[in-house]
Amino acid sequence: TENDAILSAFKNLSNHTKMEVVDGLVEISYNTGQINLAAINKFCFDNGIILSHLQLKKGNLESKFLELTSN
Repeated sequence: TENDAILSAFKNLSNHTKMEVVDGLVEISYNTGQINLAAINKFCFDNGIILSHLQLKKGNLESKFLELTSN
């Protein structure tokens, strides 16, 4: 599937902290300040993946707290 192709391509790209499929969309998490949407779009295009949706979401304080304390 298209999502499998995206996940496979991003396994070769470093710096992401988490990858998962949520509601049919691939979500790839990065630490703050380590993401460039233009570079992500170019990377996908160069790997034969045409994105129909690309969105930057910023985590909230509660999700960050849960992430840090889940260990």
